[in-house]
Amino acid sequence: MALDLPHRCSQEKAQQCIKAWLPALQQEQARRIQGASITWQDTTAKFEFGLRTPLGRILASGTLRVEASKFCLEYELPWRAVPFGGAVKSVICDALTAKCKDCSTF
Repeated sequence: MALDLPHRCSQEKAQQCIKAWLPALQQEQARRIQGASITWQDTTAKFEFGLRTPLGRILASGTLRVEASKFCLEYELPWRAVPFGGAVKSVICDALTAKCKDCSTF
């Protein structure tokens, strides 16, 4: 699944925001997120984590790339979690809007 979210900050400021947001999200959702791994290479974060859901533990992975005018999120969900794809998008947009108020345009 892919999601592009526009932003209005410089690429550097947007990346700083994301770098602060991801660990905060991990901490805020500690009951639901297990075994999170985030690694950065330049402007791209690779992530993987287990998510507790009513369907059991679901492994999610993907990349979050910070470009000059948008965040590019690509993630994979197991087939049994695909119906929750819209909810994932909503959670990400809400969280980025709350944490990156200066940057978000969505």
